Amino acid sequence: METYLFEEHHQVLGHWYGRGVKGKTLVCFDAHLDVQFIAADRIQRLLDAESVVQVERLAKPHHLFPEQGFSYSIEDFLYAAFRLGIIERLVWVAPPHVSIEHSASSIDELTQMKGVALADAHSFRLIAPGASDAIAGQLLGLPITICRHNDLARLNLPTDTLIDIDIDYFVSLPGDQLGTDPAVIAATLDALPLNDPQRTISLSYHSGFLPHRFRPLASDLVRHWTGRSVTLPDVPNCPTQKACAVAARMLDVSLDTVMQWAMESQQIDGRVVGLNGSAETQQAITATAFGLLWVELRRVDRAMHCYQIAAQGLGYQGELALEIGKALCDLDQHRRAIEFLADATRDDKTCAAAWYFGAIAHHSLCLHQEAIQWAERAHHETPLWSAPMSLLSDLYQQTGDRERAAAFVQKNKSTRAAITATT
Repeated sequence: METYLFEEHHQVLGHWYGRGVKGKTLVCFDAHLDVQFIAADRIQRLLDAESVVQVERLAKPHHLFPEQGFSYSIEDFLYAAFRLGIIERLVWVAPPHVSIEHSASSIDELTQMKGVALADAHSFRLIAPGASDAIAGQLLGLPITICRHNDLARLNLPTDTLIDIDIDYFVSLPGDQLGTDPAVIAATLDALPLNDPQRTISLSYHSGFLPHRFRPLASDLVRHWTGRSVTLPDVPNCPTQKACAVAARMLDVSLDTVMQWAMESQQIDGRVVGLNGSAETQQAITATAFGLLWVELRRVDRAMHCYQIAAQGLGYQGELALEIGKALCDLDQHRRAIEFLADATRDDKTCAAAWYFGAIAHHSLCLHQEAIQWAERAHHETPLWSAPMSLLSDLYQQTGDRERAAAFVQKNKSTRAAITATT
């Protein structure tokens, strides 16, 4: 039995590629579903790679980097693995605190993801109604099952199934406490009729998704399966790591403590755990992390200052630009919002939402033709998302184009009907 340990989850892609893995079913334990759309040009760079070194160089050094020049990161590497032919089916084992309900609201969330087609949204079904909340369907063309660990025994997994575990699976929310005992998961996997499965374990602490104190759980898992101890890399438990994840949840310390860190870092110190690159680049990532924190705390002025630093080092930063743009819209500062939202349109991850909120900002300024252009782009990126279609019907109505307004009303209605038929 082979067990491999990685510092960051997306590093597993290079490992699979280097070992010539092809056409496998993957069982992935993770607090997040790392399947997001990757544009064709970025995928093509991966397909053109001729060595594991080239594949690894196409990974973002940090998930807060812009997408320019890179092909994958921690949030989308499983889609990259699918497009490379490494995996042909994904079984995502979600932790107890993550909802996997099959409902109209969950399907509606799916429609806001770039690249999702009606066939994807229409495909999801409960596997065993009344007996389990596990569901199956396809996402971006990838066959996917979403379940709990105690559902695995009924899935008839191939004997050569890959096992992949991100340690953040074991962190329960709220409160960042141990949610599932690693010994339980080890026993569940050992009971499956698999033929000497390859197991990969990732920590994901550089990116801020794993609280520092839970890193030893990786050693526990390795010990369960191999009987040997491993020495984890010694990484400082610095504020930057925590700030990267603070917009989603607090890690290890109180909000007051993180706020104090932020206030003491008005001149950003540039430290980012495990990040390779120039001091300017490291400073930019740190500024991005604190910028996201300041947006969460509704201090948009400080967030914009952080964005200036981030843009100097990275050129732009889509995620922070999107959050600042949305916050400025809430403050009725729509012209300034458009400047940031335009930057956010440059990344696959943020472009659809940026086009949509940019349309709202232009509409608020009574710039209706510009609003239509932005809303059309949002609809093009996410053709199933109801909000851009509703906005377009209103905009065309206001500009006197009743025929197009009616067309979008009907299109929205028929799309909703097709999607809700799945639930």
